[in-house]
Amino acid sequence: MKKILVFVFFIGIVSLQAQTLEQLKTDLFIQKDSLNTIQKRVDATQKKIDAFPGWKKGAFGTIGGSVSDFNNWYSQKSPNNRSGKLGVTVNAFANLDTDSFFWKNAANLNLSWVKFDDKDKPNDNKR
Repeated sequence: MKKILVFVFFIGIVSLQAQTLEQLKTDLFIQKDSLNTIQKRVDATQKKIDAFPGWKKGAFGTIGGSVSDFNNWYSQKSPNNRSGKLGVTVNAFANLDTDSFFWKNAANLNLSWVKFDDKDKPNDNKR
């Protein structure tokens, strides 16, 4: 009798832990979805790690201009003048980052053209 009760008890446990095929497929889908999410985070972190050491290069610049016209501006040497300015600035960099040291390089190039016309001197355009 004791053996029969033990046998029935084990059958009951086995039948309580059984799952259907649909439940197993659902669990597998959830686990794969979680794995894909974690893999995306791992790949993003690995991309940051791979990008850190090495040369980083770049450049940027600006273009600007201004036009000024003064009439009877007595606080300056030429009270009646017209001036124009056109400028270009280029900034470039090349930086090396390694585990043991870093190297920073930068270059700036500024070019500008200025035209100054004194209205009180009609022949000031001659060079």
